[in-house]
Amino acid sequence: MRCLQYALSVLSLVSSSVLAASEIHSHSRKPYDGQFIEVNNTNSAVEWWYAQALGAPVANGVTSSFQILFNLGALVAVGPRDPAAPLYTLAITGFFSNGTAFEVTLAAENATVTSGHGEEVTGTWGSIARFHASRDLKTFDMKFTHPQISGTVVFKANNAPHYACNSTSSPTFTSVSKGLTLSESEEVLFNQLGWIATTPGSAAKVDLTVKGAPLKFVGNGYHDHNFTPLPINALVSSWYCGNARVGPYDMSFVLVKPRDNSTNILTTGYLSRNGVVLQNQCSINGTKSRDFSLTTPYGAKTEAGVVVPEGYIVDYVLHNGEKFSFNLTSYDANPKRASYLRWVGNIVGGSVSKGEKFTGATMLELISFP
Repeated sequence: MRCLQYALSVLSLVSSSVLAASEIHSHSRKPYDGQFIEVNNTNSAVEWWYAQALGAPVANGVTSSFQILFNLGALVAVGPRDPAAPLYTLAITGFFSNGTAFEVTLAAENATVTSGHGEEVTGTWGSIARFHASRDLKTFDMKFTHPQISGTVVFKANNAPHYACNSTSSPTFTSVSKGLTLSESEEVLFNQLGWIATTPGSAAKVDLTVKGAPLKFVGNGYHDHNFTPLPINALVSSWYCGNARVGPYDMSFVLVKPRDNSTNILTTGYLSRNGVVLQNQCSINGTKSRDFSLTTPYGAKTEAGVVVPEGYIVDYVLHNGEKFSFNLTSYDANPKRASYLRWVGNIVGGSVSKGEKFTGATMLELISFP
């Protein structure tokens, strides 16, 4: 859940009841991309698998890009779930090489997520699309067979999978909440929302036809997988996040403000160099002097009728005090909605002591529910 990605265009109405423990699959026996939570018309649960590919950075920041969410349930919801609303959806966005945005939203009659040997998982959304994670997680690929989108996307991993908070056993943020007095929504956010970064960095090849136009490029890929017993708007008031491949580094960050005027701001930071993890932490913002990340929005511009940052400075401080800094600048957004913007842009940075200024393409998000 390095980036908590979702589609506001896919909206079902769901209830606010938290799932019983029996409805959450045992974490210890699940592959990284396996299904962790039951989703049906009688609960509020949602689980989704997100993947993105970015082309080479370009001067105007709007590189070729592709993003998809394989959704079980509705990520944004109000009231009881409408049994007539689709449970199994695909939300696809991106930019062609000429900077033109595209968006495809599809509903499947059914969806299955099945496990094979090792870490192997296959997700099938009717006859429209499927994803497949290989047993060693070296490959994550997708195939589409629909009039609006057809073709393949293939990721070849260059980073190992991981959970949040540098944990090898739990996909939740429970370690952050120890000793805190939590509201009801915070209890779900910290202890029941799960995030698994199956492919935090990869080489990507996109070979698609979208609405009759070719989308073909090579670049960098990212894939994660999330689940929660409640829709996202019941848990957070704002969520900043981003990820990038820049020089030898793969990086990502999240900065989350829970609902109800909470001061327990959740921050995460992931940074690797040539596939070796330098940091994978989560914490309450401002509580650590070592092994932390700091995300600072800067500037202001108006998009979709709301004032948003022009970019972010993301700083990482390792256990040994070594510092890394990256400047992420947003350009065009798709989707572009008042409560949800996902930008493509450029990134520059690296080791502070070495004066590194590597450049790359980045994906940024801002989710807000005032």
